[in-house]
Amino acid sequence: MKIKPTYSIGIPVYNRVFGFEMALESAIAVKDCSEIIVVDDNSNHTEFESIVSKYNDPRIKYFRNIENIGLFGNWNKCIEYASSEYVSILCSDDIVYENIFTNFMEAFLIDQTIEVFFGSFATFKDSVEDSVIQMLFKKGPMKGEDLIENALNDGLGFPVLSVLKREVMLKMPFVSKPHSGNDWLWIYSNATKLNLFATDKPINFWRRHENQDAIKNQSITRDCWPLMFINMSNQLKLSNPKLARKAILSGRGFIITTLLNESYTDRSLLKRVLDSSQNDIFIEAMQTLISEDWLLKKMIANGGNNKWAYQLARIFRKIKLLHSDF
Repeated sequence: MKIKPTYSIGIPVYNRVFGFEMALESAIAVKDCSEIIVVDDNSNHTEFESIVSKYNDPRIKYFRNIENIGLFGNWNKCIEYASSEYVSILCSDDIVYENIFTNFMEAFLIDQTIEVFFGSFATFKDSVEDSVIQMLFKKGPMKGEDLIENALNDGLGFPVLSVLKREVMLKMPFVSKPHSGNDWLWIYSNATKLNLFATDKPINFWRRHENQDAIKNQSITRDCWPLMFINMSNQLKLSNPKLARKAILSGRGFIITTLLNESYTDRSLLKRVLDSSQNDIFIEAMQTLISEDWLLKKMIANGGNNKWAYQLARIFRKIKLLHSDF
């Protein structure tokens, strides 16, 4: 391993131009960044290529997919195109901190086996001056079990951007389909297999805005959570059975809370878990958790018309017998 490894930033883009130029300029400003990969997932316009062409920076490389491969398929494509030993995925409306690689190198000089380097989860609306830290991590190496325990006790809050060892990502890519919060699915499902290192400051800033996928489509972006909780539990069964049990209860609690929050006219999750014809790994995980829990089975029996089961679930949630902090 070189004393100073190379570093790439990948920016996956599709249709929405808002925030892209600010994201690109933040990547350009990163000290010691070797290359910036912009991968267009076959947008219905050519604005991204036009914007990239304005910058006379040989590090910027633009690619366009011949067909749309989806959000996380495009994240994987960024990693494939990158040539560096470490890579970050910068969402097209976010900002990366200019000293991210400097902070990474401080950690790398302590531990050259780092596979995932991450900072505090920080969000912003208009500029980094109005940023808010949503989740703070202690500086230094972190065990995967501790990361999972933090998520189960304090809530999910891994930062959207981290510094990833490219070799690991090529072997363990993001789940490309179906679309959900597959970045969180990846880190929490593989936490105990990875060499993690945290810093106690943000290394990027995640933008909140009305046109954001995670806000517009919360029912879809959270579809992966039950599978994520199952994967957390599987990693902890031998080392921490109590925490493993809590992960399963969190998965069940998420499904119950979602069912309770659905309107009687919508019932979208209910309809999907009742549809056995779907080839969807996230729905399959939900069906597994449902099949192992008596209350969930009662809630979906007869097409979800068991009113007493719903009332009992509300009581359980109110007296905090199930996880509902989502």
